Amino acid sequence: KNLPYGGFTFKDTLKNGLKFYLKQAGFAEVETTYPKSLKPQGEFETDEEFKVRKSNFEEGKKAYLFKYRKDREAQIREIKKDIQNRKAEIFNSWFGKQSISMKYNPNIGEFDVSVNEYLKFKFPVPRSEARDFKKNLKNFDLIFEEKRGKLFLVGAKSGNFSTKLNIDFTKIEIEIEIEREREREREREREREREIQAKTLKVKNLMFQDFDLPERMNWNSAVSYCENLEIVGFSDWRLPNKNELKTARNNKNSFKNLRSKTSWYWSISNNNNSKSWIVDFHDGYDDWYYQTYDYFAVCVRDL
Repeated sequence: KNLPYGGFTFKDTLKNGLKFYLKQAGFAEVETTYPKSLKPQGEFETDEEFKVRKSNFEEGKKAYLFKYRKDREAQIREIKKDIQNRKAEIFNSWFGKQSISMKYNPNIGEFDVSVNEYLKFKFPVPRSEARDFKKNLKNFDLIFEEKRGKLFLVGAKSGNFSTKLNIDFTKIEIEIEIEREREREREREREREREIQAKTLKVKNLMFQDFDLPERMNWNSAVSYCENLEIVGFSDWRLPNKNELKTARNNKNSFKNLRSKTSWYWSISNNNNSKSWIVDFHDGYDDWYYQTYDYFAVCVRDL
């Protein structure tokens, strides 16, 4: 991961030391704030005045550099911590349990290795030892290194065997996150399907409401209730026609949340402006009844 000021990297800092980094990276800023030397101001500044001003200047510069170093040291500690946390997260969440598949190529003495499906590399093992190696292998020790702000897999080791690698793990992390998001989406779909199964009843090409069914209401209220119903992501509900309502009655024992399985239910079918078709869920009797009466309603939608 690149640090500010001049593009010096974390590796540069480890190689040359913190003082080198602070000196090189902060040189321009320090020189801009505090020039190398002071000169008398104007022709009338006395030696004593210049001495006081220079003393204040040196004290200010010393305090500034002290704070500057502390800030940079804190910054480097945060970067080290970030790198370690990232590696720990990878090992704990992704390599905690390695799912390894291996296929040996005897012509070149290498295993084609796949770890957790995403990480693929070749691992050299002599043919005479390949069988025992595969039989006894549990995990690979994977070696990571930070390069140019990216995490690289630079080596793999198991027992007495090792290989050098140069795999940009950042790209693999992206692939993993994409697959994780796909799995989250699949889980959301599974959760939605569980909710649909819990709150609806499917009969052939129809889906009936089976959740939070209302109390008795007149026909106009029942029509409005179904037209405004929104559950399990659907809003195209309606009051069933008389044939659909008979289907619901014939499957009444499959409903889990009916207010009553022995009462009258409204259909959308009507013969004039005052009567609509109703069905008795107790014995299946049906007839025209005044729309001002209060009966139950169960909504339906087409699949």
